[in-house]
Amino acid sequence: MGGLGYMLGASIADKQTINILTPVLIVPLMLFAGFFVAQDNIPFFLTPIKWISTFRYGFQAFMMNEYDGLKLECMTAKDPKNGCNPLGDMNFSMTMMETIYTMCFYWFITHVLAFCILKYKSNKYE
Repeated sequence: MGGLGYMLGASIADKQTINILTPVLIVPLMLFAGFFVAQDNIPFFLTPIKWISTFRYGFQAFMMNEYDGLKLECMTAKDPKNGCNPLGDMNFSMTMMETIYTMCFYWFITHVLAFCILKYKSNKYE
């Protein structure tokens, strides 16, 4: 998320505009990350927001780190209503390493884009 902040700061000079745009950009990314809405329930036309959300990949990596190989008491319950499967309920399509690589890719791309924006603006005003 730091890279997104760098990109906003590099592209927009007015602090008030950045303060207005930050929640407009961050809240949809958080909404479709899987915290509040299951990723399977996101409508088809909103899936691009799901795929560009860096929060999604961080949440997936966190959940996999916490619950992979963990045996909870509720996982062995005979009654399905009392049972639980934290990772199975999430239906993650990526492995732990894929999510980490994706987060690294997004970090790199956003920082490179912020640098390119600054370089373009510095050449523009010379």
